[in-house]
Amino acid sequence: MRMRVTRLIGIVTLGVASVATPYPQAGGAEVCTGDCDHNGVVTVDEIVEMVNISLMSGPDMSGALNNCSAADRNGDGRVSVDEIITGIRDALNGCPTVSVQLGATSVAQGATAEMAVSVSGDPIVALQQDIVFPEEDGAVVVDIPKREDGSPDCTSKDTDQTMAFAAFFPAGCDAGSCDATGCGANHCKGIRLTYSPLPKPGTTIEQILNSVIYSCTVRAAQSATTGVHGMSCANVTAVYETAGSDPACTDKVTFYQRTADCVAGTVQVTPASSDLLAHN
Repeated sequence: MRMRVTRLIGIVTLGVASVATPYPQAGGAEVCTGDCDHNGVVTVDEIVEMVNISLMSGPDMSGALNNCSAADRNGDGRVSVDEIITGIRDALNGCPTVSVQLGATSVAQGATAEMAVSVSGDPIVALQQDIVFPEEDGAVVVDIPKREDGSPDCTSKDTDQTMAFAAFFPAGCDAGSCDATGCGANHCKGIRLTYSPLPKPGTTIEQILNSVIYSCTVRAAQSATTGVHGMSCANVTAVYETAGSDPACTDKVTFYQRTADCVAGTVQVTPASSDLLAHN
């Protein structure tokens, strides 16, 4: 377990820090294992093709993988027995799915509130996503403020879990305060975040699913128009792990990723307290 957890932390943190996907793109990283034509379904013919490729070697195998990259889930240039088994599982049960849901919250102009983020679906070991701030006339009106260390104000809801990496984008943007005139032309457009649900001994990955996994502080600019603003998400990738024939062997654990669904959140901006008093 220690070797597996250390390896995953390193891969995830490196991937997000470099603004890239955290796992190899080769080998059908975002499709069903064995889905050669990328139509979302694994057929018997595709399983047979996986078996045939596994028996090849050298240039023949490389050429065949060019036509069916989804057979090589972990991108190591070959088709293993474990990958064939995973392909059969996906053919019988369908591909694993994960859905991320940004929450709904209400915040007064110039104030802050909490927005929860939940996930549901199949067991995962990491989740990477962008949260995009809403804008009005090209200016950000609702954002996630920064902490003293400069990182986005987001916190895991489970003390057993790890927020591997979070940063504002684009590079060099200003994550400072939003004054009465708005957030400024160089204000950050969103955050890029990797959440790594790495279980401590005695816990399981399934315990973090179908529930809130982390929350972020949201802040409305004083100039934000009252009403509902959408907090959208993009580039959402769920990372799964599959053990080899001997689950006790941590070096047999492989990681693979698939694009995940995401439901945008809503932020209801209400009048500032002074405005409320003025109307009373």
